[in-house]
Amino acid sequence: MRKTGVMRAAGEEDAALIRAAQSEPAAFGALFDRHFATLYRFCERRVGRHLAEDLAGETFRRAFEARGSYDLSQPNALPWLFRIALNLVRDALRSRAAEDRAYARLRALAGSGGPTA
Repeated sequence: MRKTGVMRAAGEEDAALIRAAQSEPAAFGALFDRHFATLYRFCERRVGRHLAEDLAGETFRRAFEARGSYDLSQPNALPWLFRIALNLVRDALRSRAAEDRAYARLRALAGSGGPTA
C-alpha cells in the first residue's frame, strides 16, 4: 500500500510536468527521465532490443507533440504513455508481419522459377 502512495505522488507530479511543459517545453524532459526506462522495458518485451529504444523515444516524441491535449485531471501519465507505446508496438509488429509475408512470397517465387514458370 505504501508503494501506491508513492506512485500517486509521482503521478500528480506527471500532470504538473505536462501542464508546465505546455508553456515551457523543457519541463517535459523530467517526464522523459522519469518514465523512459519503464517504457523501454515495455517495448523491449514485445519487439526486442533492436526496436525498443526507437519505439520508446517515439512514444515521448508523440506525447510531447500531444501534450496540449493531455487530460490534466489524470494525474498519472503512465497509462497515456503506455497507450501511445502500445499503438507503436502494434504498428511495428504489423509492419514486421507484412515484411515476413513479402519475403515468403519472394522465396516461393524464387523456388518455383519465377512468376512465368
